[in-house]
Amino acid sequence: GWALQALDLLDEAAVRRAIQGFVAEQLRQWNAAATAGDLLGLLTADDRHQRVLDEGLTRIAGWLDTEAVRQRASVLIVRYIRKEWPKLASTVDWVKPIDEIGDSLADRLARAGLDELQAILSQPGHPLRQDYAHWLGDYMQRLRGDPALAARVDALKQQAIDHPAVQDYVQGLWRRIHAQLRADLAREDSALAAHLERNLGKLGAAIGRDPALRDALNQHMLAGAEKLTTRLRSGVTAHIAQTVKGWDERKLVEQLELSVGRDLQYIRFNGTLVGGLIGLLLHALTGWLRF
Repeated sequence: GWALQALDLLDEAAVRRAIQGFVAEQLRQWNAAATAGDLLGLLTADDRHQRVLDEGLTRIAGWLDTEAVRQRASVLIVRYIRKEWPKLASTVDWVKPIDEIGDSLADRLARAGLDELQAILSQPGHPLRQDYAHWLGDYMQRLRGDPALAARVDALKQQAIDHPAVQDYVQGLWRRIHAQLRADLAREDSALAAHLERNLGKLGAAIGRDPALRDALNQHMLAGAEKLTTRLRSGVTAHIAQTVKGWDERKLVEQLELSVGRDLQYIRFNGTLVGGLIGLLLHALTGWLRF
């Protein structure tokens, strides 16, 4: 159906390159630092950042309270002691196994960490919370107004856009999405096609009722078409010129016949008819003058 044709059009190489170029250009112009600052502003509104901190600390506390983590910490402690103080470790082993000491130290460290986390979670005015809020607010202001930081963020953004791995990932992602969409749209009972038809019908009804919405959509579509046309103009012109230039005389005649064949036949017929009439007229005129 029409949805499948539209999807295939988007997957045409020239169209895909144009869309990718347009998206890349918009991303390059995007002020990532300012956007990050605005997002942090939303995060800090109504102390949302403190709730995020609480969630993170709660997860860390749960992680520290697991036996597997304590066992891992004990192994690391024992390994470090044996590496840094091998003689001391051998001596201590005579009194008490070093592994038991590692278990004890790991357990005490875990309990100390849990106690500190519980203190932070239970005290709204805890120094760590204050430091966290101060750092976050300062960083948010720097994102909005520090040219040096904005330049570093923009450089990271540009590197991400231009990185081959990112481009390969995006292209691979598009291929997978395209394949799944095409498989769904090719089915007679396509859920996506039904959803599109239903919602496009609602959109059409809304546009028909709302003149302001129609005007806004027209303006956005014209602006987008103008930008896309500007990008495509040079490429399409060069492609057409190169294609026609590569045709030989026979190929050119074939293409003209396919495009305007009926008109050419009409022109030929009219030319023959008009030429014959003119010839007869000249013959009659010549005979009359002789007479």
